[in-house]
Amino acid sequence: TTVSPRCRGWQRHLRMFALRPFSEPARDRSGDSGQRSRRRLFRRYHGGLLGRLLAVGWSLYKVSKAPALYRAVSTVRLADPSRSLTGSMTSQYQGYVGRETDQLASQIQILTSQTVGSLAVQMNGLRLMPVGEHPFVDELTEIQVADSAQVDSLVVAFGPNSVTASTAGRQVTAAYGEPLEISGVSFKVTKKPPVSSTVFTVVPKGVAIGHALGGFSANPRPKTDIIDLSYIGGEPHEARRVVNAMTLAFQAHNASTSQTQSRRRRVFLEGQLRQTDS
Repeated sequence: TTVSPRCRGWQRHLRMFALRPFSEPARDRSGDSGQRSRRRLFRRYHGGLLGRLLAVGWSLYKVSKAPALYRAVSTVRLADPSRSLTGSMTSQYQGYVGRETDQLASQIQILTSQTVGSLAVQMNGLRLMPVGEHPFVDELTEIQVADSAQVDSLVVAFGPNSVTASTAGRQVTAAYGEPLEISGVSFKVTKKPPVSSTVFTVVPKGVAIGHALGGFSANPRPKTDIIDLSYIGGEPHEARRVVNAMTLAFQAHNASTSQTQSRRRRVFLEGQLRQTDS
């Protein structure tokens, strides 16, 4: 096919104005890279901050839901009570327990032993325990629980002038300050407490001993013969009751031990004197 000169001219003009592929000028990519890095850092920082806030919030939630704990403290000095019980006879500890670490450690072992725990339970009726969130009242005194006592629920109601104790099959009323006995449990209520009623149960002796020793601790003061006894529990009056019971039981145990040792010593000395006279 032939093309006339005129057509060839038009072809030249068309080639001049022909559309060419559009090419965007090259951009500096360093700015985009910096923005992406900043976005990553922003997400990382705020993601970590959010995680920390969630962790703190969860911790606060757990603390708010955790039951409150109360600590009661009593103090004893490791003096030998046998001096007032045995007259002028020489005491095992010469009137006091020395400050040596082994002596303090041995006394702490006695304090936290099953023997003292059992004595505390027996002397102070620690088998009688509050049920759930029901409070123990300080006005309840002189508690005694018989070995054969088995009470699932003991409701104690405090009226204007008297106290009423009720079990599943019995109900007993007594005036404030008067002894009350029901189903193997006896106690006095000195006066009307600030609560209208409370509920107790009688637990086995082993459970009561474990309860007393579980929250109990004895910590000696450095370079002294003084020991701080403490009990941590979920009810303030009950914590004070247990630590006082453990203190009294330890003192009674020491007195009994000192009497026994003094009696043995007296028997030994009397035997030595008889041998000398003969």
